[in-house]
Amino acid sequence: MKTTNEILEEIRRCAPPDLQGKIAEIMKREHTPEQIDAIINAWEGLLFVRRCHMEELVRAYEEKDNG
Repeated sequence: MKTTNEILEEIRRCAPPDLQGKIAEIMKREHTPEQIDAIINAWEGLLFVRRCHMEELVRAYEEKDNG
């Protein structure tokens, strides 16, 4: 299982440049249970969006291959 900071690092890498520094600052702090829930929700959302885009990519190639 990933630590909170490992999750935040993954989020930070995918974040727009204007948010990367703010997320890096968040990584230095202690987190309340509510903040941890928000971190996990952001990460799950990121994973979901990634999957949707990957599925879309695969479908585009399958449709081209199948004619």
